[in-house]
Amino acid sequence: MKINDHNFTEFRASVVRFSPVSMEFTQDILFGGNSYYPIMGEKSLKPQQRELVIDFTREEDISNFSAEAQKECVLDLDDGYRYHCYPTTYGKISEEAYGAYTGIYTFYTLKQKPLITENLNDSIMNQGNIETNMIYEITSKQAIDDFYVGDIHVMSLPTDKTLIIDGIDKRIYYQDNPDVSAFDSVMISRFPMLKAGLNEITKSDPSVQVVVKYYPTFM
Repeated sequence: MKINDHNFTEFRASVVRFSPVSMEFTQDILFGGNSYYPIMGEKSLKPQQRELVIDFTREEDISNFSAEAQKECVLDLDDGYRYHCYPTTYGKISEEAYGAYTGIYTFYTLKQKPLITENLNDSIMNQGNIETNMIYEITSKQAIDDFYVGDIHVMSLPTDKTLIIDGIDKRIYYQDNPDVSAFDSVMISRFPMLKAGLNEITKSDPSVQVVVKYYPTFM
């Protein structure tokens, strides 16, 4: 078990539970004219809130663990998922009669399976049950002008260089020069996302290799 790549053993910590405590979803419903049937309007879904309860043996370990938990963090609890956590309640601590300590942390969480990498043909099946951010890695064997993938327009692709459109970290760059932005090579209105289920994604030139990467994400 890890938090931000630190093993829980570094904090002499053991997980009591990591369980959902709330999920917030709202849906606007409209009724028009004489129609009996409602019209579904805007919806809003917030990430699930989860409570992490941990036993500690030493007070200083609470401090060290809390330093990791008080910021955006990633939990790996060896259950096949990774949890992106955003703290809402910070470290409620109680001392047990036998000298140990119990810490309670509350997070908004994104529950994700490990990264999936697929070559794009005509479609991608998102294995999660809600939409998720994604990455395109685009490589051409020859220089091309005006390449389209989905609704993204790449104005020019050089030979044998991989253009990365990263919808997770919100960056566009070439793989061999990651510190230099390549936003000026692309016309984009928003970073790419995959809806739950089947996504039809076309590319304007079938000879161009497009690799898709994403984390299946769950409510």
